[in-house]
Amino acid sequence: MKKTLIPALIVLAVAAGVYVMFFMDRGEDGETSDPNTELAEGEGPEDTLPPAPTPEELRRQQRLNEHARPHEFITLNYSSRRNLLGEAVIEGSMSNTAELTKYSDMRLVIYFDDELGNTADSASQVVFEQIKPGETTEFRMKEKQPKRTEVRLRIAEAEADDVPKRDQGATNSNR
Repeated sequence: MKKTLIPALIVLAVAAGVYVMFFMDRGEDGETSDPNTELAEGEGPEDTLPPAPTPEELRRQQRLNEHARPHEFITLNYSSRRNLLGEAVIEGSMSNTAELTKYSDMRLVIYFDDELGNTADSASQVVFEQIKPGETTEFRMKEKQPKRTEVRLRIAEAEADDVPKRDQGATNSNR
């Protein structure tokens, strides 16, 4: 037993030493680190962050966001009443809070909610107007309203288009 135990321990110790020397001195990417190489001033783990986006990249991201989410940049203010024919008369205004995008042909969804807050019916209508950044437009629409319901309105979609560069300067200077 002693004759096989001592050589086995020696082999394990040598294997462990080789493992530590070979693998423990390597960096994350597998390259051997040189203890004599010093980092230049300002270099370190925090330098691995991606560079800050340029103003043009930020504008592109903002433009993409405005195009993808018109409901976040069009603000609705409205009131509704029921006329003698049982129709909901909805009057209000829409404001564009985007900076780089103008919207047109906004499709509004009209929800008719009962006393419990459940949607009893819905309809949609399109407002064929164009709203540039910072502008407001008014609308008026009628829709058949079920009895004992309240009106709720939201933007479903809108056509988004970039504002020409010559108009962006004028819009931003008016703010």
